[in-house]
Amino acid sequence: MPKRHIGSRLDDLLKAEGTFDHAQALAVIEAKLLEGLNGPETAMTAADWKTLRQQALASVQGRIKP
Repeated sequence: MPKRHIGSRLDDLLKAEGTFDHAQALAVIEAKLLEGLNGPETAMTAADWKTLRQQALASVQGRIKP
């Protein structure tokens, strides 16, 4: 999967669901989260952790003003 900002992924999800109302969007996101949490567990790979760290750093760095 190409690297994209999480906001663009959420936009794609909302468009695919045909949801543009904020409350409906939150309900869709929560349902998808629960679906993932209730699914089968998988081990995190080194690549998974690297991606997670990169996303977290990018998020924090985007909020910190030099």
